[in-house]
Amino acid sequence: MSTATTASPRFQALQQQLQPLRTAWKGLSARERRMLVVAGVVLLVAVLWLVAIAPALRTLRDAPPQRAMQEQQLSQMRQWQSEVRALKQQPRISPEESQRVLQELGERLLGPGSVTLQGAQAQARLQGVSPEALAQWLQQARTLARAVPQEMQLERTSDGWSGAMVLRLPS
Repeated sequence: MSTATTASPRFQALQQQLQPLRTAWKGLSARERRMLVVAGVVLLVAVLWLVAIAPALRTLRDAPPQRAMQEQQLSQMRQWQSEVRALKQQPRISPEESQRVLQELGERLLGPGSVTLQGAQAQARLQGVSPEALAQWLQQARTLARAVPQEMQLERTSDGWSGAMVLRLPS
């Protein structure tokens, strides 16, 4: 049985299209054929490197720092979750108590006359407040007075933070 009778028409068409290449290949010297084979292997290795190996190595290299960053983010989110749970478990306080606590915190941490009350809102004026005092005041205003910041216009100056802040008080 000959191969020509068992081959499909597509295969025969491919054979005919490749015939000029076979003829050209046979016309090359052994040295030229060897150089073409080496060039083909180099090209194949380069494509394999660019498509398969380099991306995999990059992923292996980048994975540990990304994992550490994600672990840190997860830890921060869990901390926030525990803070939210703690805030939800705290007993409700009256608006009057919230106002009193916020006034006292303002006097102690921000300076005299820094907090003014306007119904269910409080406005805090900051002038040269240290970052530590501002952070402590915000944290205590949130946990003790249940005040939630709504607007902030802060500017960092050489002697600390200055600006204004509006907080919503519990009703």
